[in-house]
Amino acid sequence: MGDAWLSRPEVVASNEAGVEAVVDIPADSPWFSGHFPGRPVLPGVVWLFAAAEVVRESARREGRPVEIGGFRNVRFRTRVEGAARAVIAVGPAAVARTGELRFEVRIGGESVCRGLIAVREPAVRES
Repeated sequence: MGDAWLSRPEVVASNEAGVEAVVDIPADSPWFSGHFPGRPVLPGVVWLFAAAEVVRESARREGRPVEIGGFRNVRFRTRVEGAARAVIAVGPAAVARTGELRFEVRIGGESVCRGLIAVREPAVRES
């Protein structure tokens, strides 16, 4: 994804409890296109995309490919207007199905979005 949409997640902490990364969404991001003229509101799907990018980036750093299988129990807590710098935390979930991780998006310490993200190894394709 190009920088105009979302910066590549910058991992700022990683340990057995999970990973935290920072992503920036610039004011001129295409995410704001038409949503809404004169009052830019960030669509909620941006946070799902960003959480998936953090999972993929973390896996890349560990040398293992992953696929995102979907999201569950997602809660959008507040609307985000204009550019944003978000901290996204991803880690094991206390109550989750096999292969699910918890994620939370925070801006200025305030929870913006949270939920569960399903992660799996890529399917092996036969030639």
